[in-house]
Amino acid sequence: MTIMQRVRVLLKDSKKSQAAFAREIDTSPQTFSAWVSGRNQPSVTMILRMSKALQVSPTWLLTGEEEEDYLGSPDARKYVRIHQADLSDKVDDRILEAMESVAPVKMIQVGHGWAPRHGVSGDESQLSLLGVKGNAMEPTLSDGDFILLDQSVNFMLTDGVYAFTYGGDFFIKRLQRIGGKAIRVISDNPRFEAYSVDTEEFQQNCRIIGRVAAVMSTRPV
Repeated sequence: MTIMQRVRVLLKDSKKSQAAFAREIDTSPQTFSAWVSGRNQPSVTMILRMSKALQVSPTWLLTGEEEEDYLGSPDARKYVRIHQADLSDKVDDRILEAMESVAPVKMIQVGHGWAPRHGVSGDESQLSLLGVKGNAMEPTLSDGDFILLDQSVNFMLTDGVYAFTYGGDFFIKRLQRIGGKAIRVISDNPRFEAYSVDTEEFQQNCRIIGRVAAVMSTRPV
């Protein structure tokens, strides 16, 4: 079930119209209708507004997992708390400020079985949450999506999508080895040209923050 499907269920239960709810969260009925149909996606800010108006947690809207039975409860071991990635010591203040404006969700809580069901393996304690800004990685990642970042990976272990800094800037890109001599930096959106960097130069100037383990999309599937 997608975010908007959950929202529609709650609106039906409360006998509230979509138009009335759209006005309640300070958006237009036309915009809300586009989210419901899948023509557009709600931003992170709007997801937070909807969760507040519907009196549910952002975690539940994003994942369908209930936030309960934790913090000292005997059932606390059933849950994993995934926090927003702390990049304060990895990127400069300019980049950090822009990134924090994208992902105001600070934490989600999911059951231990959630990560394996979504193709995530490894140490769940090393997972962190990061918001996506821009369309350079579409269709793999879209503006407003969340990624689960495996921060136990701090070097390019295999080809894949990584979060990294290079030349003072922050990127989420697909990295591919080219014959051991170069690294191909790829934006999945064909409108953005790929480029190659000498392997030694890349290793000297690149700082891998983590490997993208999974995507939590706001889009319908």
